[in-house]
Amino acid sequence: MLVNVKEIGAVEGMVATGAKITGVSLDSLSEETEIRLATRNYLTVDGNNITNVVGETDLTVTFQGRDVGLNNVAVLETMVLSPCTWD
Repeated sequence: MLVNVKEIGAVEGMVATGAKITGVSLDSLSEETEIRLATRNYLTVDGNNITNVVGETDLTVTFQGRDVGLNNVAVLETMVLSPCTWD
């Protein structure tokens, strides 16, 4: 789905309203984006460490006409989103 990220612009993304972690790829951010050291270890659903986290940043996403502030967004060297279908 297409979402608007204030700091980036319109991007194709996946919105999971129940997600505890938000991630963004490093190459989608501008050079001016402040990236801080990560405040925690990031784990996959099965408990493995996510090793390509380079830090964290704050973003504002416009979703369904509302601005949503996201704090401590994980910045990843690469981001892989698999297409999903539901029956």
